[in-house]
Amino acid sequence: MTEAEPLLSVLGTRWVEDPTVDVRWRGFLRLRMDVVDAQARRSLGWTVDGEPVRDWFTTDDVELNETTHIVEGATDGGLVDASLGAPLPDRAAAFDPDVHFDDGRVAILFCAACGDLECGALSVDLRWTETTVEWRNVTYQDTISGELWTPEMPVRSVRFEREAYEATIRDLLGQWGTRRK
Repeated sequence: MTEAEPLLSVLGTRWVEDPTVDVRWRGFLRLRMDVVDAQARRSLGWTVDGEPVRDWFTTDDVELNETTHIVEGATDGGLVDASLGAPLPDRAAAFDPDVHFDDGRVAILFCAACGDLECGALSVDLRWTETTVEWRNVTYQDTISGELWTPEMPVRSVRFEREAYEATIRDLLGQWGTRRK
């Protein structure tokens, strides 16, 4: 009797709200920051089997607000193209410093405040076959230290059926990217 193949996961998206704060600097010699406006910002986040990926790493002490670059009302099409294209197998070889780490890992969720990899991002070791795509060792990483933050985070890996995975991402690229049809 052979061992059964593990079930494949389903990649999806869900709108999430994060608090944002606009500030104004006052003063000349003694700069002071004033909060001008605090409001919620809606952005699209990845889900796996209906569960938000960023919730995998949320604890009582830590709440992650990482998100995709698809932000309601303020989407940068170039960053959307880069961030959505990076986890596609046919685009994985094209290194983009906005979405790839030096060790080859791909960022999938970015800092909600600035989107910069220096702040950190949830990243994956992307692997694929003709029929599957795998996100190996989903964890937090930044470009300053380059280290993976696995000691306090659980190691998670997921596999997707490649055709459905690519269709989900290409649909988002068609809706939000600069290369819309």
